[in-house]
Order: sequence, then C-alpha cells, then structure tokens
Amino acid sequence: MSLRATTNLMRVKDKIVNLSMATLLGSPLGDVPGISSVLTEKTNLLKIMGERLPLLSTHDAYLLLRHSIALPKLLYCLRTAPCFLSPQLQLFSKQLCAIPSMIILHGLKLFFR
Repeated sequence: MSLRATTNLMRVKDKIVNLSMATLLGSPLGDVPGISSVLTEKTNLLKIMGERLPLLSTHDAYLLLRHSIALPKLLYCLRTAPCFLSPQLQLFSKQLCAIPSMIILHGLKLFFR
C-alpha cells in the first residue's frame, strides 16, 4: 500500500507534502484551502507592492502594475486552478482595485504642491 493511498500526503524529494496545500509552478493542486492559501499569499505580496508603487512616477507604477505584477500572475492562477471557489479571490480583487487609486492620488498630491 502506498503512502498516497493511506493518507492525503505525498513524498517529494524526501519531503512530505500535504496534497491539499501542494502547488505546481505556483498554481494550487488541491482543493479550496490550497487555493485560498495561494490567493492569500498573492494578496499579501500585492499589498506590499501596492505600498511601494506610489513611490515611483505615476506612469511607471501603472505600467509595472499592469504588465508585470498583478495581471500575469493572476491570469496564470485563474487559468490553472478553480479560483472562483475561494472567497480570497474577492479580497485579491479589492486590493488590486485599490492600488490604481493610491497611485493616482499620490500623483495628484505631487502635482498640486
């Protein structure tokens, strides 16, 4: 009887991995708790980047947000996992929607000084 048949664990490179929390190339392989943990991690990273982006010029910050930070990672995760099952997707979406307004408001503050 294999390890996988008896429990929900799998051995990878001498390391036991819980299948519900396993990822492959950043995409969750498990069920809703695994998807939620990946989306929580992406939301936390997006929050950190959102705090740092207003330090750049408005145009540069927007281009970085659009082309290299949020959309490619989110689209990959959405294409490879059923993220719609997780309530964390709405938190990620709210965080992503708040960042452009922070960038624009910071640019306006600098413009009207």
